[in-house]
Amino acid sequence: MVDAFEAKGIAGRERFTVIPSGVDLSRFEISHERENQPRQNSGSMMTSPSLLLARLDALKGHDDLIDILPELENRLPGIKVLFIGDGWRRKHLEQRIAVAGLGEVIHMTGYISHDEVREILPAADVKVLPSYQEGQSRTLIEALLCGCGIVAYDVGGIPSICIDGETGKLVPVGNKQALADAIVWMIEHPDKCRAMTERGRQLVREKFSAEYMTRELEKLYQCLLMDKK
Repeated sequence: MVDAFEAKGIAGRERFTVIPSGVDLSRFEISHERENQPRQNSGSMMTSPSLLLARLDALKGHDDLIDILPELENRLPGIKVLFIGDGWRRKHLEQRIAVAGLGEVIHMTGYISHDEVREILPAADVKVLPSYQEGQSRTLIEALLCGCGIVAYDVGGIPSICIDGETGKLVPVGNKQALADAIVWMIEHPDKCRAMTERGRQLVREKFSAEYMTRELEKLYQCLLMDKK
């Protein structure tokens, strides 16, 4: 947003303070024991390798993943995909899945609770977010807290969470071959994926908690009050 404001000539970067939207970390933090045994109670869909996607909206990029799934099946035998949530694109996606013969590969959960999402996330290998428009993605934050690796398009506020090569794999928007390559890399390099995910978890704890947001807002208010004096 700061980039956009500066590009439109609204104001220079020095006039803006960016404070991430805080997340209740306790809702998605999991124990090391749970992380080390993530697949025992997660159902047959969550056998490795497995991917997750967000709610069924056109801008979330589900079509891009469907397009590359034949390649992913060849490179990652037995791959399973979960579309979590619901949305107005459900019928369109169901038709695409049926025509492509991917009914055994892609499963749609429909709307599920946060508690159910928290159970599923640790059981997946990669949370994929090929969004064409995104602010600050809470789903990526939740995935990192649950120990799930992340792959996402380089758009909006995503790079503040998915730092390429540090906390996840960042892909140019719409580059489906790069998306496929990033997903395969994450699954074929589990140790490096876990290391990136842990760095992402630390980043989230430091910069995206509700407590951090509150402290930064208070500092900003105090600074503005001092300026007025």
